[in-house]
Amino acid sequence: MTDRRRAVATVIAAASMAVVVSVIVVPRLRGASQLAYPESSALVREGAEVYASSCASCHGADLRGGVSAQGFGPPPLDAAGHAWLHSDTSLFRMVKFGITGCQSGTSQVQMPSFKEQLDDRSILAALAFIKSRWSVNLRGAQDAFNDSESDTAETQEAVLCTAICQSLSSRATGR
Repeated sequence: MTDRRRAVATVIAAASMAVVVSVIVVPRLRGASQLAYPESSALVREGAEVYASSCASCHGADLRGGVSAQGFGPPPLDAAGHAWLHSDTSLFRMVKFGITGCQSGTSQVQMPSFKEQLDDRSILAALAFIKSRWSVNLRGAQDAFNDSESDTAETQEAVLCTAICQSLSSRATGR
C-alpha cells in the first residue's frame, strides 16, 4: 500500500470516528447522569482477581497490553486501547469465545476462548474490573455502544473496530 493510500485510509478512519462520536456518543453523554461504577463493589473486587489470574499475563497487570515478537500483541485495555469502542455484549463474546482471524488473510487465534476456564459471572466480573479503571467519560462513551434498541451502535462499533484493527495490524506487519 502506498503512502498516499495509507493517508487516505487514515483520514477515512478518523472521519468515521468523528461521525460516530458526534452522532451517537456526544448526544448520549449530554443526557447521561454520572454513571455508577463503584470501584469497591464486590463484582469489581472479584473481577480484579479474575483479571490477575486469567488476563494480566497477556494484557498486563496495568491493562497496558503486550508486544509479541511480530511487534504487536494483546491490545491495551486501558484508555489507550479501543476496548471502549465495543459493547458489553461484544466484549463478553470476545472473552468467552475468543477472537480468530481478526487480521485479514489469517486464521491465527488473536485471543483464546475462556469458555472452559471462566463461568459467565467471572467474565462479567473481569469486564467490570477493566471498566472500573476507565474514566467516567470513557465509561459513558462505551455505554453508548450498549444500545439494545437499534443496530446503529453495533454497526458503528464494527466500522470503528475494523478501521482501527486493520490500521494497527497493517502498520505492525508493514502491509
